[in-house]
Amino acid sequence: MNHIRRKYPHQWKSLKKNWEQVFSKAEVTVTAKLTIKKLGLTSALLMLKENEIKK
Repeated sequence: MNHIRRKYPHQWKSLKKNWEQVFSKAEVTVTAKLTIKKLGLTSALLMLKENEIKK
């Protein structure tokens, strides 16, 4: 929301009134890049069930 407000101030003026409706219909894609440096440093296991993994 803040990014849109700063980058597109004129469009934001018309979007802010209905932001919840507009944002709920937006298609969002997230891409993450990460590097695992060391394994086994946490005490909690990070386990996902098969149905929790999105491909």
